[in-house]
Amino acid sequence: MTTKKTCGKVLGLNQTVNFGDGKQVVGTIATDIPVGAGDSGGPLFCAGVGYGVLSGGNDQVSFFQPLPPALAACGATLA
Repeated sequence: MTTKKTCGKVLGLNQTVNFGDGKQVVGTIATDIPVGAGDSGGPLFCAGVGYGVLSGGNDQVSFFQPLPPALAACGATLA
């Protein structure tokens, strides 16, 4: 079940996070937005502007991949 739309604060930029499966993600946006199972891939946005895509987290901290690198990784663009 997803957490639906929630609000929070940015805790840090360009953060490195080590997930339990040994995977490391660099350059993330850390927030205090609580996330749960099924939320991965969800958006980080403010006032209708997209900033990132959820990589992972828990009920206390979440990590988003900034939108430009995420789009570039899959060859996508926004019009």
